[in-house]
Amino acid sequence: MESNEKMQNAKKEFDQIAENETANFKITLLEKHLMESREAHLELKQQELELRDKQLAVIADMQKANEEAKAIDQKLVDKIDESVQSIKTEMFEAWQETVRDALVAETKALVENKLSEYDTIYRKQNEVIGAQAKLIDKLTTSYRFMKLLCSALVIVAILVFAVIPTGQYAFEEIGKFLSEPTWWGGVVLAAAVILQCFLVAAYQDVAGRCTGCAAAQKGGQKIMRTYTVVCREAPDRTAIEKAPIDCYPWGGNYRPRAYGQCAFVPGKGLAVRMTAWESNPKAVYTVVGDPVYKDSCLEFFASFDPQSQKYMNFEMNANGIYLASVRTNKADKRMVADLTASLPVVHAERNDGCWSVETLFTDAFIRDCFDGCTLTHGGAFRGNFYKCGDETEAPHYGCWSPIENPTPSFHLPAYFGEFRIVGYKQN
Repeated sequence: MESNEKMQNAKKEFDQIAENETANFKITLLEKHLMESREAHLELKQQELELRDKQLAVIADMQKANEEAKAIDQKLVDKIDESVQSIKTEMFEAWQETVRDALVAETKALVENKLSEYDTIYRKQNEVIGAQAKLIDKLTTSYRFMKLLCSALVIVAILVFAVIPTGQYAFEEIGKFLSEPTWWGGVVLAAAVILQCFLVAAYQDVAGRCTGCAAAQKGGQKIMRTYTVVCREAPDRTAIEKAPIDCYPWGGNYRPRAYGQCAFVPGKGLAVRMTAWESNPKAVYTVVGDPVYKDSCLEFFASFDPQSQKYMNFEMNANGIYLASVRTNKADKRMVADLTASLPVVHAERNDGCWSVETLFTDAFIRDCFDGCTLTHGGAFRGNFYKCGDETEAPHYGCWSPIENPTPSFHLPAYFGEFRIVGYKQN
């Protein structure tokens, strides 16, 4: 009995131990499976993370591709718009060009017709003026000859019939008066003195009127003309003083109306504009440096350096062509192109019945041509405006500041007028 109980107890213990070992084995196995499950989970988690990174990369690539597609689409739209606009512009320009060509052709035809009419009229006017000038010159020459002849005859007659007998009588009476004073001798002597004074005064009056220009005399000194040069950034042309070229000491009766204007623009230079009333000015020369004084010509002479004898002659025709040099006299000259690179540009303009030229003498031009000389507000320089035409149908020589010389010559700085640079002058 006891042995059976022991056996049962031992069996129970064994079974219990076996159950415990089985449980421990199961637990161990379960723990092993659990560990493997964790590793698998972690591996899956890692794969999930890798897949998510790949997904994000794919999304980024898709976004980039989308942006590139939008950019390409925008470029395509812009290109289409540009092409459409270009087509529209080309069509408009073609239409505009067609309309412009038609208008230009019509306007050109009208202008050419008018110019042809004006040229015909101007030619006829010039022919009439030329014929009248020649006739007047002939009449003037004839008149002068007849006047001289009549004057000679009158003088001879006065000498024969009045002066000689009267002189002899006066000398006899003066001799009697000196030897034996009488009231009649005094009267004769006084009359002779008064007649002499009258003749001297008449001679001086005639001599003063025969100078041929507007030069005034005061105390034996010539009174030179003065000109106020406007000093302003943007001077109004209508407010700039006009220097009339109204003195024609040489030539015939053809004396066209002309004037010059000056304005000083600080920082830029001296602006000069000249105008002449000529309907059909002669303008043959077309190259800078040509002898434009043989054409119908406007000229500006100036001396910017008071310490030097240098002066500039700047001569322009209606084509805007100029001849310019710096001189000390008529024979001594240097072309401005050899002295400076800052050469002036002449703008010519023709209107109904007149023509004009305009240019700017820059500060650099004046410095280069006149040994560093500059113009400033309150300063002054000397010069003259001229109008001439040596080889025109009616040769003429006009000036602003009067010149007293027996033959035509503009190269006389002694007769230059004074140009004073002052502030803006209201008319």
